[in-house]
Amino acid sequence: MTEEEKKAIYGACEKFVSGHEPRRMKDRLADLVSATSESEAADVYGRGALIENFEAEIANLLGQPAALFLPSGTMAQLIALRVWCDGKRSRSFAMHETSHLALHEKDAYKHLYGLEGSFIGEAGRSLEARDFAQIGSVAAAIVELPHRELGGVLPSWAD
Repeated sequence: MTEEEKKAIYGACEKFVSGHEPRRMKDRLADLVSATSESEAADVYGRGALIENFEAEIANLLGQPAALFLPSGTMAQLIALRVWCDGKRSRSFAMHETSHLALHEKDAYKHLYGLEGSFIGEAGRSLEARDFAQIGSVAAAIVELPHRELGGVLPSWAD
């Protein structure tokens, strides 16, 4: 499917479950204005009452001593991968070849952290338990669910 075909399908949608419906920037900013009080200050580099209270609420909800809000899953994924690899004292990790890290991030894991990714599974199908039995010594394996590039496929519960 071409990008133009995808855009046409997206443009014809009437309901958006994910909250990513097409909106004008002016409307988004107006929503932000109406959702804040006159005295509310913006956070600066992750500091400030709004973000710190949110992090404390999430930590409490999960029964953890602290929580960290990251503005994107992409950022969170790379940070978690780095922390895990550092903890294992290994630069190697495994991922499916349709992983977001491989297809859309221009090897940021290599350039930012010096990590080495290797592929597991087969490009045309979701990861299965047998794929993990075949990986060598790695610090971590990235499993992105659902497999977006495969059309939102999920592995079976058994896998």
